[in-house]
Amino acid sequence: LDATLGALQRRELVQRDPRGFGGDDGLRFSHGLIRDAAYRFLPKETRSELHERLAMWLDRATEQPLGEQEEVVGYHLEQAYHYRAELGRVGARERALGAEAARRLDSSGRRAFARSDLPAAVKLLERAEALLSRDDRARAELLPSLGAALTEAGRLSEADRVLEAAVDCSRVN
Repeated sequence: LDATLGALQRRELVQRDPRGFGGDDGLRFSHGLIRDAAYRFLPKETRSELHERLAMWLDRATEQPLGEQEEVVGYHLEQAYHYRAELGRVGARERALGAEAARRLDSSGRRAFARSDLPAAVKLLERAEALLSRDDRARAELLPSLGAALTEAGRLSEADRVLEAAVDCSRVN
């Protein structure tokens, strides 16, 4: 690994980043286009695995229990789930991954709502809701928060639709 990273540094594709995370040495791509090209080269299965591994590493590497960290972990779990779904792999393990991503995004969305960051709250809650099946109890608990955020954001017709779905969902659950 050291030899490979050294070769990438000599070619100026990556460089040391003094802002490492979790006490580890940091590296970053020298340019965003290099990062994007490297990412697009990876098969979806590998992308999924790396997103999940990064989420787990972030959980272990920091002592921050909540906050922006949880949103980032939720994002990576969400990406891992979506890549597996695109590959047609949605079994119990993938549903659990999606549920954990939804839990993290829901929690982040509720915090954004509490601090009156309505655009972030709506987006996070919508992403969380999209990961849950129609009959999932977590979805029934999330929909009223999404409806409230949409109402506060002035998106009343969308809020009405979401709150109607919340009522329907509560009847099923």
